[in-house]
Amino acid sequence: MLKDFAKKHNKTVIMSIHSPNTDIWELFDNVILLVHGQMIFQGHRNEVISYFKNIGFECPKNMCPADFLMEYMTWNEENEVNFPVFFENYKSKIQDNIISHIDEVIHSEIPLKEMHTTFWYQTKKIAKRTLISMKRNPLLL
Repeated sequence: MLKDFAKKHNKTVIMSIHSPNTDIWELFDNVILLVHGQMIFQGHRNEVISYFKNIGFECPKNMCPADFLMEYMTWNEENEVNFPVFFENYKSKIQDNIISHIDEVIHSEIPLKEMHTTFWYQTKKIAKRTLISMKRNPLLL
């Protein structure tokens, strides 16, 4: 339902889900994975498993990708040694691409619109705001 709404209205849906099942996982387009507030992956859902495989963490064939990821992202003494690997690989393999993509979008797709208002329009708005404030707080009189 949310995916249809997002596509129909050209909106972005942001959700925080701890451990979705496979059916829910398949509905995602893009995912952001965080460990201790730091990103370890940002990109298309279909790229997550191959990315982790390339850095040495292979998902078993019949395992839900979200369960596999949560297994390594959850804090415990055994996983804590993996966190620096995740952080470094994000910085070296993903972060620069994300930053350059954001810069591209900022400079190309978002037109800046200058707004000009007249002196009299601004004076009218300020006077109206002041009158409302004085009505609400008679001690200002």
